[in-house]
Amino acid sequence: MKLLVNRTWYVPKVNPRTLEVTGMTGDGTFWIEDGKIAHPIKNLRFNQSLPDMLRDIDALSTAHRYGDSLVPGVRVRAFNFTSITDSV
Repeated sequence: MKLLVNRTWYVPKVNPRTLEVTGMTGDGTFWIEDGKIAHPIKNLRFNQSLPDMLRDIDALSTAHRYGDSLVPGVRVRAFNFTSITDSV
């Protein structure tokens, strides 16, 4: 399964020692088929260890400025989505 997540929100720490966070997708989450956006899907909740996510990065895009931050798009091999959220 491949997904495109445009943004996450409400991402508090679950465990500061392991750097595990929880949160939700927002502003567009899409199903990817054959390398192209196939259709939008509902927002998802996740629990993710940040060190594990960093270990699983397999591609970065060109960085873009968002406010005071310079941020690349990131593709990871695995990410721990836990459920569908009621948010739109």
